[in-house]
Amino acid sequence: EHWQEIAKKIDEEKDEYDGIIIGHGTDTMQYTGQALSLMLKGIDTGVILVGSQRSSDRPSSDAAQNLYSAAKFLKDTDFKGISVCMHSTVDDDLCSLMPANKIRKMHTSRRDAFETVNAQRIGSVDYRKDKIEIESKTDNSKEYDPKFDLDTQIGYIKIRPGMKPEELDWIKKKEYNKTEHHEEILEKVEEITENAVVVMSSECIYGRTNMNVYDAGLKIKETGVIEAKDMHPELAYVKLMWSLGQGGDLEEAERIFKSNIAGETQERSIYNE
Repeated sequence: EHWQEIAKKIDEEKDEYDGIIIGHGTDTMQYTGQALSLMLKGIDTGVILVGSQRSSDRPSSDAAQNLYSAAKFLKDTDFKGISVCMHSTVDDDLCSLMPANKIRKMHTSRRDAFETVNAQRIGSVDYRKDKIEIESKTDNSKEYDPKFDLDTQIGYIKIRPGMKPEELDWIKKKEYNKTEHHEEILEKVEEITENAVVVMSSECIYGRTNMNVYDAGLKIKETGVIEAKDMHPELAYVKLMWSLGQGGDLEEAERIFKSNIAGETQERSIYNE
C-alpha cells in the first residue's frame, strides 16, 4: 500500500529534518491525508501534502505558490502534525493550511478546489505580502504512536432510490430470491453486521449523521450500523480500514472507529461559511 510506504518513510526520516513536504496528486490527496493522520498520530514534526490543480508547464500553474507557502509555513512556525497546503482563492494571493484529515476536493479544476469540512483551517500564507496567519491551534499533546496496519477488505456502497436488495449479494456471498421487496435491504444489512463493521455516512459533505432523529435512522441503527458522525464518506472509508487493521475483533474495531484518534471527528461540528 502506498499510504503505508509513505508513512513508514516519514517515520524513518522525520528526525533528520525540521519539516517534510510531500508532493501528491490532488484526486486522492484527501484519502492519503486521513491515512497519514491516523498512522502517524502525534507526530512531532510538520508534514505538509502539496499538490497543484494546474501542471507546472502552464502559465496558470499553482504549483510554485503552493510549494513555497508550505515551505514558509514549516520554516516560520512550530507546526507539528499532518496538513495540506493548497490555494485559498483562484488568484495568486493566499494559500490555506488545512488539517489533512478534514479536507475534501470540491472542484475538478479550480485552483481553490480544496476546503476543510466541519473544521477550521490551521492557517494561511499571504503569498504577495509574504505573511503567515495562524487561525487555529493544532493539538500536539498526544504521544507519537505510529501504527501502519490496514485492512483493505472494505466495501463502499452508495444507497440510492430504486436500489435492489440483491445488489448486496456480493457482500453476503449468498443467493436471494429475486422477488424480495426493497424493504428487505434492512434485513440483509443486519445479516452483514453480524460479520462486519458497517458504517453509515451522509451524502451531504457538511454536517453530521444522527440516526436518532427519524424513524428510518432508528431502523438502520437497530441493524447494528454505526455512524460516521462528522466525517465525510472518503474519510470514514479510510478510518474503517485503519480501525480494522489494528487487530482484535469486530467489537474492538468498532470501538476504535468511534473514537477520536487524531482530530478526524469532533463532538460539535464547525460551521463552514
